[in-house]
Amino acid sequence: MIYIKKLFSVLLITLLIIPAASAHPGPTDADGGHYDEETGEYHFHEIEQESSSSQSTASISENKPALATILSHGQYYVRVTRVIDGNTVEAAFNETQVERVRLIGINTPPETVHTQNAVQYYGKETTEYTKAMLTDKKVWLFLDVKLRDEHQHLLGYIWMEKPKDGEDPQEIRSKMFNAILLLEGYGQVMIMQPNSQYEDIFGNIQAEAREYNRGIWNK
Repeated sequence: MIYIKKLFSVLLITLLIIPAASAHPGPTDADGGHYDEETGEYHFHEIEQESSSSQSTASISENKPALATILSHGQYYVRVTRVIDGNTVEAAFNETQVERVRLIGINTPPETVHTQNAVQYYGKETTEYTKAMLTDKKVWLFLDVKLRDEHQHLLGYIWMEKPKDGEDPQEIRSKMFNAILLLEGYGQVMIMQPNSQYEDIFGNIQAEAREYNRGIWNK
């Protein structure tokens, strides 16, 4: 009877010691394990490793920006990261989504003609102007009916400030970059059907620039 009591006591003490040893806290090494300061045993905390890994994966997933949904007549607040030429830029919707944008309603002279390798009149000035006005700027990108051209570039209107009334001619002249380029003579009207919302206003603005010999009209 005394022997059985002693055996029971030993088993009870063993059961109490083992969980405490396997669950004790402490820093782990590069392999994910460490030595127990009391027992000198080396062991792993596998459950803690799995939990930490899961939390890390979830954190990365949560921090990744969602792609913007591109819709007809959509309005987006973007940052211009690069200017390709007078009427084409690259715009960042977030940290991972960058789209090339072709301005609607205007055609600006390119800097070079590939077949002749010569600078076109006012091409360099137009590109430099767009760079000065838009590079690294936060702007409003408004889309129209047709979203992309044959090169899969987005087709849009860039507003330097969000308009109060997108139909007001004075606001268009002062805040929409497409119209500002026309007004200063950096390009001419080129309507891209069915995106013809501002066709009449653009025509009037171009007529003014031509009348006053601005930019490309001063040749």
